[in-house]
Amino acid sequence: MTLNTPKIDSLRLLIPFSNVDVNPYHKEFLRKITSVNSDGFIISEKITQSYRLNSNPCSSHYQRATMIDKGIATDVIKLGFSSKIIQEDYLKGIDSSDVDRLVDFINNEGVIKINKRDLLNAKLVDTDICIDKTIDSSTTEDFLKSAYSLSELRKNTSPNLFNKPGNKGIEWSNRNSVGKAYKTKQYLKMYDKNLELMNKSKVFYDAYLKDNPFVDIRSKNIVRIETTIKNSAHWQSYELNIKTFKDLLGLDLTKCLDIFKRPLNHYLNGDKTIQHRIKLSPFDVTSLISIDAIARLNKTTEINAIEIICERIYPSYDSKNRKPRSRHRIKLNRLLIESKKQDTESTDKNQLNIISELAKLELM
Repeated sequence: MTLNTPKIDSLRLLIPFSNVDVNPYHKEFLRKITSVNSDGFIISEKITQSYRLNSNPCSSHYQRATMIDKGIATDVIKLGFSSKIIQEDYLKGIDSSDVDRLVDFINNEGVIKINKRDLLNAKLVDTDICIDKTIDSSTTEDFLKSAYSLSELRKNTSPNLFNKPGNKGIEWSNRNSVGKAYKTKQYLKMYDKNLELMNKSKVFYDAYLKDNPFVDIRSKNIVRIETTIKNSAHWQSYELNIKTFKDLLGLDLTKCLDIFKRPLNHYLNGDKTIQHRIKLSPFDVTSLISIDAIARLNKTTEINAIEIICERIYPSYDSKNRKPRSRHRIKLNRLLIESKKQDTESTDKNQLNIISELAKLELM
């Protein structure tokens, strides 16, 4: 079990189709699936381009895709897996000692066959690097709320706080819409790791961690800090030449803390003074009710609900609305963040706690 140090959590690999052997007898992957009605008439026919055994939390994800590189199209298999693939060793993260085990697991799933060399030389994309941080100075809930309160308001990267009984955390940006804005939109997430294991990953936890004598996670307050590096150009923004899975495995992540430091210092303002909650005006209350109602109606986040409200009041098709829409968005975002603060007592102390905890890892 690896705590307070960076490790590889998950990744995707782009492997030339010619470098793998696809199982022609697999019941789903790249097979034609025909749907018929009760009268036997064909409703639809399609070839399944992706597959994952969802009943197995350790299973890899297989997808046929086309990779465009310098104008040249290449048929590839997009292979994705997380550190759950190493089962009882999940909490140490993936490292070079796991390669033979990974090859065996993937081949034994019966979807494709691949050799060790081609796996290591595969092109790397969408790598999640994480740190499981033990929290000593506060509860995980206070830590996450303080991170939210310290967050800067920025278009497209404002914080999203999720605070459900089985899932508490905060995220910045969207891992699927970073584009080339590697320095300003890198996806970052913090969440209560114990809660996640006991709820979302309970099947996996019960099977591989619950009775593992080498895993002592229930007795600790642990926040997982997780970030996504999209591709080789994103790695290059940290002056790291990482293109393949082999390159990643050869990287000493303990010397690459900037991967976390840069987005943390971009999204959080350690000098920000946290004000205690003041009384809400009737307009504030109405605005918050509207945000909540639209978020629930559209099954989206509160941040997206604010965008919907701003679009309805100041439609984007009218260029004259650009500035007033921006001002209204900022006003509603500030109101939303301020409304969250009433749940956090001794805010100034909690603010110092989160800065202190991150400083222990040299992240701030």
